[in-house]
Amino acid sequence: MWASKYLKEIPDLSKATNIEKLDFGHCWSLVELPSSIRNLNKLLELNMEYCGELETLPTGFNLKSLDYLNFNECWKLRTFPEFATNISNLILAETSIEE
Repeated sequence: MWASKYLKEIPDLSKATNIEKLDFGHCWSLVELPSSIRNLNKLLELNMEYCGELETLPTGFNLKSLDYLNFNECWKLRTFPEFATNISNLILAETSIEE
């Protein structure tokens, strides 16, 4: 889905439990992540860089496999909920997150 500049929402992912990598980088119009992402227990990488309209993230996640998380240049993103405990690469540059 990389660079889908007109993508506004991600479909329900609740049945896609074997996904290991999601790359929505450069999806300029994307506003939010679906709450169904919490079912992706095998997810290792989530790339959301340059999603300039992304404002909020769902809460209540415990993605234990998640290792890489990139929200670089998600300018409107103000809050960052607890996603996982094993993230070794976390990129939050150029966001509006203050804490």
